[in-house]
Amino acid sequence: MNQGALSVPAQIEVVGDPSTEVAWSHLLGQDPRILRIFRARTFAAGRPATLEVLGTQLGVTRARVKQLEDDAIARLTRRRVDDTATEPIEVLVRRLRLKLGTAATVAAGERTLRALIADGHPDTGLRRAVLLKLAGPYLLDRGFWQIRDTVSRLEHELIERGESLYLPGELDRELEAAGVVADQREAIVAALPLHPLEGNYLLWVGTLATKAVRVLSSYGKPMSRAAIHQAMDSDTVNFRSMVNDIQRDRRIRRVALDRYGLADWGGEEYTTIVQEITKVVERNGGGAHLEEIVNELVERVGVSENSVRSYANSRSFYRRPDGQIAVEFGDSSARVVKFPPELDRDLVLLDGRWTVRVAVDREILRGSGRPVRNAIAQAAGVEPGGERRLEVLPASFRIGWRSKQPAFGSCRAVALGLGAAIDDLIFLPLRDGGDAQLTRRGDLDAAQGQARVGLELGVGANADRIAIATAIGLPAEAPLELIRARLENREQPHLASLVSR
Repeated sequence: MNQGALSVPAQIEVVGDPSTEVAWSHLLGQDPRILRIFRARTFAAGRPATLEVLGTQLGVTRARVKQLEDDAIARLTRRRVDDTATEPIEVLVRRLRLKLGTAATVAAGERTLRALIADGHPDTGLRRAVLLKLAGPYLLDRGFWQIRDTVSRLEHELIERGESLYLPGELDRELEAAGVVADQREAIVAALPLHPLEGNYLLWVGTLATKAVRVLSSYGKPMSRAAIHQAMDSDTVNFRSMVNDIQRDRRIRRVALDRYGLADWGGEEYTTIVQEITKVVERNGGGAHLEEIVNELVERVGVSENSVRSYANSRSFYRRPDGQIAVEFGDSSARVVKFPPELDRDLVLLDGRWTVRVAVDREILRGSGRPVRNAIAQAAGVEPGGERRLEVLPASFRIGWRSKQPAFGSCRAVALGLGAAIDDLIFLPLRDGGDAQLTRRGDLDAAQGQARVGLELGVGANADRIAIATAIGLPAEAPLELIRARLENREQPHLASLVSR
């Protein structure tokens, strides 16, 4: 709407002007019955009275009340159009519309109405209700006086358009086109699904992972979990829930110990320290000096020097005569490093079988395969060049290692057989004869403390410390400190702090 097209004669006083009082009397009439119908029904501030109630109060039939109301509205409409005596009211209508636009806060509406219609008159409330209807009609919704659900329509348009980032100027133009006046735009923006970030606005709908994707896309570089959390408004977003979401979402890739980027940006995914050492060794032709490995991993993925040295000296590697760390036998015949299953974040020991935890997404439900880490294939007894079909209930699935990286075949039949939906967790036994399990996302989100740990590890919300220790490959009598240390080593620090008994 072109706000400039509304002109207001400067010579007409708004509050207390005699001509305005005459205009009100002329517009509304003097019939007590009509004024009562107007107050209670036609221009009621709250819930309008029924025809039956008004008929009883006025001593007439329901049909007669409806006739009186229809005739009164018709007269009011004719007087607005044909009678110059009501022009002062039209001035008030235009001023109200100019001030409030198509949406304004309740406070702005009250200030404007007080300026246009003085307090103290017996019909002050009626007159204000008439102005709100004639100028709009304005309806009170979501804390705003609105015309035609302006705020809801703007919200719908933003979501339908689906653009992730909005510049302030773009939003300003959108609101201006929708008829929102300048001094109300900040309040309207605050009511829309938008999140302010670095002077711009992000569309703020969807899961926590979707919001994290938009934050990363806005910054254009990998960020730590704490930085993402801060950008998402740390006062309102649960940190653990955010971490759980981003670690399960395939759009987000962990590129360092505490750095996450978008999968579309490419680059290697950070896995475990053992696998990162292996990558460095392989890039250097099968062997690398310890200091080279330490320097690269400390700088590139942010792990501690002591951790790198400790894992490099583990039984997963050996020293060549020249002092280099290697992942192959001395006779140069190739071998694959055996990754301990208990250190892989998605492997758990259930009913004596190593079981892999898989987050259900659209790709799984579509039937797509997916790469997996070496430790998962090895736990299934699959070596490079091999393949295996695992017969589990409710359906079988395949895991093969025909290329550099092992991969699952389709798990769709298992997911559908369990009744899984997107964001649920399924647990697939890596030995024949086991039963696949399902953990609902809703149960995860509702769980607190150690119950959350049990659900994420597939041992149930009532799991005690013994069950948790066994699930991550520790003895049943393992102390609390060792359980927490193991979870930290499995890259699950968000679970370590929740184990309590």
